Parts: sequence; structure tokens; C-alpha cells
Amino acid sequence: MLALTVRLAVAVSISPASDVYYYLTQAVQALLGGMNPYAHTYMGIPPLLVTPGAERVLAYLPFTVLYLIPFYLAGDVRLGFMTADLLIGACLYLWGRWGLRAASVYLFLPFTVVFSTFYLNAALIAMAFIALFLLFESRGRGGLGSVSFGLALASSQFSFLLLPLVLAYYLRRGRRKETVLAVTTALVVVVPFLAASPSLFLSETLSFEFARPLVPLLSAGGPVGEVVNPSMSAIASLAGVAVPLYVKVIIELLLVLILLRAGDDNLPSLVRNCALLVLVSAFVLPNDFFWAYLELPFVLLLFWISARRIRPAGEIPVMKTYTVE
Repeated sequence: MLALTVRLAVAVSISPASDVYYYLTQAVQALLGGMNPYAHTYMGIPPLLVTPGAERVLAYLPFTVLYLIPFYLAGDVRLGFMTADLLIGACLYLWGRWGLRAASVYLFLPFTVVFSTFYLNAALIAMAFIALFLLFESRGRGGLGSVSFGLALASSQFSFLLLPLVLAYYLRRGRRKETVLAVTTALVVVVPFLAASPSLFLSETLSFEFARPLVPLLSAGGPVGEVVNPSMSAIASLAGVAVPLYVKVIIELLLVLILLRAGDDNLPSLVRNCALLVLVSAFVLPNDFFWAYLELPFVLLLFWISARRIRPAGEIPVMKTYTVE
């Protein structure tokens, strides 16, 4: 309740300082009006908040828009982001040995409040369902966990980075049902929008992400007047070197292969490896870096640090025996 009160106070006192709010609000309006949000013309976004190269592009996956519908009807899509924050905090609380500490750290750090109120992080909805996936999986509720992960896949491109690690985690245990259920859940949400406008959907949600113009390491603009882009591409550009897409893909594949072979084959190791993969990818893949990209690896690291030891499948606990004389 305290975390919610803080977020409501910030949202009421400060207007949204990100174009995410305007795009997603209009996307919900378009969907409620029976229109395809990926074919909608987005207008009225404050010029200072528009991301260069992203004008009139809905770069967000469908479940983000679907999830926000009831919160838009309740008055403001930001209520959906606050709810996602509280859900992540609740999952951290229920997850591990330091549940209250981990939940408190997440809910009351200033940047998490910022990313759910006025400088919105569009990946927050996917993060909430990733948190649910981890909680359900730790409680032996694999079916619900796989559905939650499927909804995360249908919410944010960042979830795709976790897909090879999660699928390997399932398949090593012979859990093909959960693998199919996660992928099927994502497809059920995504396919109708893909079928409605295949070229538009793919260009706005996939190819656009790799076609963003390169932003310099330091430039003017943004809500605070200065933009810092510490991506690999921006740093390489200082030496006059352009990083082609295939180099980024090779780096990602090598990293995935290393992480697939690293550590114990259990849930805490999966969480750690996912955190490392997303953290490195946030600097390697984009031409235009946003600090909100670091919120997902931060949450995953909180889950890893506070994880209880989870006994691998098939391990039998050692029982002490006593002789009564």
C-alpha cells in the first residue's frame, strides 16, 4: 500500500515524460475502436519526447496493449504499470529467503518508481509475467509458469532473449508440455495481429528495432536535456567503426552457448544466466540505448540473490539415523 501510494503521488504530481505513455494510450484507444494499432497513425506526441526514428511506430508487442485495456478504462494506462510493479514486488516477497528485503529494495528504489509513473518502461508488463513464471516454477506449478512466460513473450522483445535458456531448462527435464504451452500461449496472442498486417507488424516490432538511427555517445535532448548512449555501437562509432548486425548476432549466440554450459542446471542458475544475458544484450544489440533496459536484469539479479536453494530433480535428501539403546 505504501509503494502504491508513492507511485500515485508521483503520477498525480508529474506529467508523463516519455513517448511510451502516448503511444500506448493511443494504441489502446485504437484497439477499443476496432482498429489495428499497428496500422494506426500516431499523432499529438510532444516533439521533445519523440524518440528519433520512432515517429508513428508502435514498437510494442500485442499483449502490452491488451493488458493495459482495463487500466485505460479505469482512467490511466499508468495504473497498469503500477500494478505490474506491485506484482513484481509480491513475487519477490513470496520467492526466496530474503523476500521482504528484496521486495522493499525493488518497490522503493527511486528509479523503479520513475519507470512506472512518468518515464515509463514498456518492458514492465513482460517483467511482471517473468516474475510470475519464476514464482510458479519454484512452487511446482509448471503449467501456470509456462503460460506466464508465454504472455511475457507476447509482451516484450526482451523476453525473446530468455527463450533459448528457458527452453533448454524445460527440455533438459523432458518437460515438452511446458515448452509447447509457453510457445502456444505467445502465438495465440501474436498471430491475430501478425495476420492482420504482416509487413507492418514485423517492421514495427522487429526490423525497426535494428534500424533505429545511431545516437551518439553524448547528445542533447530527452526529458533531462542530455542523452547518454553507452551502447557498443555508439562507443565503436567514436573510432569511426560501424558494428554490423551479424557481429551483434554472433556475440549473442556465443554468449547464449556459454551460459547454456555454465553453472548448475537448476532454477536459480537459470535466473542468474538470464540476468547476465539481458544485461550484456542491453549494451550489445541496440543502436539507441535506454536506461530502462537495465531494469529487467536488475529484477532478475534480485531474484537470484534472494533465491532459496532448490533441490535438483531426482536428488534424495539425506536422512540421519539414530540407534536407541
